[in-house]
Amino acid sequence: ADVDGDGTEAAVAEEPEADDGEPTPSSSYLAIPDYDLLAASQVVRRLDGLDPEQLEAVRIYEAATRDRRTILHKIARLQS
Repeated sequence: ADVDGDGTEAAVAEEPEADDGEPTPSSSYLAIPDYDLLAASQVVRRLDGLDPEQLEAVRIYEAATRDRRTILHKIARLQS
């Protein structure tokens, strides 16, 4: 770790990581604006209008971040 002139360790900013050590994906590419601010019930209502690629992007992002079962089950139903 870096040490400042006063002998304390300096904080080092790092990318947030998912449990597997990979950087956490960004929600900026998702078709649902402000995704990270929405409750699961709000996301579920917006899934019906997405195309298959957009749905898959949401599934991957959700599974890697909050892993909300309500959203993942709805996506699975729409993908089947």
